[in-house]
Amino acid sequence: MQETPQNETKNDVSQTRKPTTRSYIIAAVIFVVGIMMLSTNQDKVTTDPQDTKTTTENTPQTDEATETTTSPLNTNDLVMGYGLDRFEDLEIAGRIINSTQGHPLSGEGSEVLMGNVVDAGENNEVFFATSLVNRQTGENFVGIYQYNTTTHNWKRLYKETLKIENDAVPSYRVLARTADHLVLLKDMKSDSTDPCGNFWTIDGTDNTFALMIIKNPYDAFQPFEPSDDLLTQTSEGKCKIELE
Repeated sequence: MQETPQNETKNDVSQTRKPTTRSYIIAAVIFVVGIMMLSTNQDKVTTDPQDTKTTTENTPQTDEATETTTSPLNTNDLVMGYGLDRFEDLEIAGRIINSTQGHPLSGEGSEVLMGNVVDAGENNEVFFATSLVNRQTGENFVGIYQYNTTTHNWKRLYKETLKIENDAVPSYRVLARTADHLVLLKDMKSDSTDPCGNFWTIDGTDNTFALMIIKNPYDAFQPFEPSDDLLTQTSEGKCKIELE
């Protein structure tokens, strides 16, 4: 009669061992599933668009950069601009730009084209900058345009209001382009009236060069410093008026 409890005890032990084995199996399955989920999440993090956004935000801005950023463009691929004297649509472009925005066609309150003009390379389009000075407010409204010389349609890529200080009127000039960038000069005086003027070597210690991304013009401008070879090359050019 005493053997019965012993057998019951052995049976109880064997019964408790069976759930323990199943627990190990379940734990192993959960572990494997967890590894797979972790791997999947890691892939999602790698391709998260937020990573791209962070990279963009870290692009140095012109007004904050302490050193000139290495240019992302090859200066050998530059398409150089030309003076307003060579732009056959100068008069009609100015008239179209002003009339379609309700500005006077000339004089005070009108936008004035600022040399240079740069061919866009297709569809009979060009790039140029404009200036609209308001002496009363002490501001200069500047724009950068893409203009079609056949249809006379235009698109303003960029606009900004610059402050006039000490009678010096700052403005932008479009000097050249690559497939993706416009090379801009921020001319702090805007007082060159010579259509043959070489804006690459124009006097002005406060003047700065910058790169604008054509497809994303409101991204931060990148500082650009022309090489000595580029400055030498541009200073040797002659304009149409000089040749005549």
